[in-house]
Amino acid sequence: MGNKGNIYKFKPKKNKKNKKSIKKKHLFLSILVIYLICFFSYQGFQIYSLKKQEKQINLKKAELEQQKSIYEKQLEQVNSADYIEKMARQSLRMIMPNEILYVPQEPFLESDDEEELENEEINE
Repeated sequence: MGNKGNIYKFKPKKNKKNKKSIKKKHLFLSILVIYLICFFSYQGFQIYSLKKQEKQINLKKAELEQQKSIYEKQLEQVNSADYIEKMARQSLRMIMPNEILYVPQEPFLESDDEEELENEEINE
């Protein structure tokens, strides 16, 4: 019976090899955990940066689409016959057949008035 009692009280010997291997495992796991934390933190930052950049690009896209629609409307207006006729009459002083062009004359200035006007333009 004395042997049976010793079996239950048996304690394994802790030697230096077991302690070193446990320390190595703990060190390896610690380094692995730190690496994973850094890796996922960096990935999270990258995702945040890309989403921010995507938002800015979408805002720029909306602005450009708005400008595009404005330019398309202007292009339609410029290509219309009424606009072309209006610009020809105003800019080029063109007239339709059987029309007479009246150009108002500028009021005649006396020489003293012309000199005063030139002096005012120079002073400005």
